[in-house]
Amino acid sequence: MFKCFIFLGFIWKLRIQHSNEIFYMTEFCWVTCHTYMIFLSFAFLSACGVEWEWLKKVTYNKTAIYAFWGLANGPFAFAVIGLRNALVLHDLPNLASAFIHLTPVSLSWTLRWFANDVMKKFPGVFNLPNPDLAINESLWDIFAPAMAFYFMWWVPYTFVYMLLFGRFQCSPWSYYDNVSMSTIKA
Repeated sequence: MFKCFIFLGFIWKLRIQHSNEIFYMTEFCWVTCHTYMIFLSFAFLSACGVEWEWLKKVTYNKTAIYAFWGLANGPFAFAVIGLRNALVLHDLPNLASAFIHLTPVSLSWTLRWFANDVMKKFPGVFNLPNPDLAINESLWDIFAPAMAFYFMWWVPYTFVYMLLFGRFQCSPWSYYDNVSMSTIKA
């Protein structure tokens, strides 16, 4: 979570300094990374003993865990390969890009294979499946929440942002840039 605040703060600073790239933050990976940051912040509060009812409903929700797992091991894991994320320690933009794609994968691996240790260390914070028991969930149980999250981003991104505003970016008369249009242009 702390790493998330540092890298996201750096990327926001960078995007604001290069203000024509501010709309890069509307891309799926960045929106999802912000959602992870909020979820992990809630989990941190819960682990510190904050006993708000709504907080417990968010962090102890199996659907949220499945959405996290499905996104981490789906689009984020494939993006590491597809985008050739390089872990260049002296280049903060590359490091931040590798971070947003690799951290969810490694965290989901930890939550899956060390669930008993996590549940023992942080009781009542997460509702993780027990790795010692047989899997009762179907593929649909795990990936449906991830697909629902994706479509909650995709519909407004495509039908509001891209159709009304984003498609005019990267044109000769536009100051702004976005990842989708600069990829098409390249």
